[in-house]
Amino acid sequence: MTTIVQRFDMMVRTSTAQAFFDRIGMTPLFGGILFATLWGVAVLSIEAITGRLFVERSGQQLETFLVELGLALILGELLVFVVAAMAAHENRTDRTIEELKLLPEVPRDGIDRTEAALNDYGSVRLAIVALSGFVFAFMAPILEFPIVGNYDAFNPAHWSPEVYVHRILGPVLGAGVALLVHVIISDSVRFWELAREITSIELTDLGRYMPFTNQGLSNAAIVIGFVAPFAFVAIVDRYLLLVASITLYGVVAALVGLFLPVWALRERIQDEKVKEAAWCQERIPKARAALRDSKPGAGQDLAGLLMYSKEVNEVHAWPIAPGGIARFTLFLLIPLGSWGGGALVERLVDSALG
Repeated sequence: MTTIVQRFDMMVRTSTAQAFFDRIGMTPLFGGILFATLWGVAVLSIEAITGRLFVERSGQQLETFLVELGLALILGELLVFVVAAMAAHENRTDRTIEELKLLPEVPRDGIDRTEAALNDYGSVRLAIVALSGFVFAFMAPILEFPIVGNYDAFNPAHWSPEVYVHRILGPVLGAGVALLVHVIISDSVRFWELAREITSIELTDLGRYMPFTNQGLSNAAIVIGFVAPFAFVAIVDRYLLLVASITLYGVVAALVGLFLPVWALRERIQDEKVKEAAWCQERIPKARAALRDSKPGAGQDLAGLLMYSKEVNEVHAWPIAPGGIARFTLFLLIPLGSWGGGALVERLVDSALG
């Protein structure tokens, strides 16, 4: 039994989403688009072959059918997104590590330790995280009780094939999302720890630390990339509370994923600014005295110190360019846009059905 558990643990530690896409010779982007398309084609084809797509239905029946079919399609697409996002995150962390290896002020032993820790979370911890997400998604429909007011909706005997599909996909998707967020936050903590080990900060060249910033922006984009299409589920009134909860949770996770990799770097930048400002303030009075004594080169020395002091004061503590903050703000607006788009689609469908 111990050997089986050890083998399973090793399999979990060495299996990655990126390895899957490498095996099929595709990038996570194109692989995700392909499998998402195949899912949609497969679902619609089965509906057409079984004749359910062409059954004449009344207005209410047709609306219910379209909603349940839409949920089956959306949840399947989101499950594909989670797998592709996991691979994309692995790619981003690998690139971040390679870029940080070019910076001499980042200790190599710290990089090696971080690289070894990435993608290594332990089978027990991952199992607990996945089970938590599975249980949450499985129990989520209970939130519908006060809204639906009809317990027949939770009786499998009354489920259509489309309902079976999205009720099965829901818990699986919940486990996948929990794993994805856990991996992103765990890796962000590791990059935060690595940033604390930087031996010195180049205040005049903060662009060299963009790997930390890009890692944070990638984390936020991945999380919001899931929340945005999930907001379409809000077209079903009974899922409104669930979508609002997931959106709030996603925004918090996106904020943590964005700022955690650069938080320690911000602290280091602030400390370096204080140190350099103190260095300038210590030498400026001496340079002024030398200038009053008409010493050669004193004017240039003082001008240089004053200019450098000004540059130090103007350095932003957050190593995120204003454009990056604006981009993240737009990310946060995407779920609201999706929510509004879903409401518009629902209104159009209601109008079409009379």
